[in-house]
Amino acid sequence: MTGLTARGKSPEARISAGRALKPRPISQVFRLGIAADDFHHGLLSGDEWRDGHVWNGFDYALQLWVVEGIVQPCGHPPAMSRHAPCCAAFALAGRRVDPIPGAQRRDGE
Repeated sequence: MTGLTARGKSPEARISAGRALKPRPISQVFRLGIAADDFHHGLLSGDEWRDGHVWNGFDYALQLWVVEGIVQPCGHPPAMSRHAPCCAAFALAGRRVDPIPGAQRRDGE
């Protein structure tokens, strides 16, 4: 990402100052004329990609957060997973994201 935000600071400067950019609501993305495919593939979300997989950010295909290639726990209350996993993040927490079938991929990286 380059350029200035509405507040006059580059996204990189805001992130280094501890004020990370918030993901844009999908309705705002369409109003701005940004392709939904670009939005969902992390081009606007600030996801970090490595070897074609989300390395730090949100995997939209599996609907879970990834930090340094490791799936993060979901944070749902224990009661939600009493009978079955409440979500993919609960079932996959602690695993590397790259070998998981169905993980979001971006070819060419």
